Amino acid sequence: MTVRKPRLSKPERVNPVSAVHVWKTPSGAGVELLIVTHLEVYRAIHRHSTRSLPHETGGFLLGRVGRDQGANCWHLEIDEAIDIQPAENNPVHFWFSWRDVDRVRSRREKKGKALIGWYHTHPDKGVFLSDTDLEKTHRILFAEPFQIALVYDPVRRRAGYFFWQGPQQIDTFPADWREFDINGS
Repeated sequence: MTVRKPRLSKPERVNPVSAVHVWKTPSGAGVELLIVTHLEVYRAIHRHSTRSLPHETGGFLLGRVGRDQGANCWHLEIDEAIDIQPAENNPVHFWFSWRDVDRVRSRREKKGKALIGWYHTHPDKGVFLSDTDLEKTHRILFAEPFQIALVYDPVRRRAGYFFWQGPQQIDTFPADWREFDINGS
């Protein structure tokens, strides 16, 4: 008698751990964050950014947020990237409109998700947060302690998270410890 094992459906065969990227802020670097990003988010950002080359572009990051009071750590799960059509963009900057912000707010509320942060590109310029990025976008729209910026260089396929390190303080400079590869596949 042959015993047949039940076949798993495709969702059951997928290893959920291989479908996410986990990144944690270094101890003592500021706000403690554990960021779990679905790989489909990176693929969506890569597709959006390569369509926009050589110009900068960006969008918003949505998902879930929780706080572990005992560990003094924010837990972020990023499961959606919403691209925007910039109101203006060129190879060194882009702007989005308040209409984009309202559209994302409405979508976020309908889905019951948190606005975790934003992403934008620096094509062939490296991974850093410019003064303009910080002053005109992050400080104004993303002031919650858990909110982040993801900067992606689609030419070099390198990305990095930027996060609050104290009241209104962010280390905006390139740093090897914050960078990781995005393969776009």
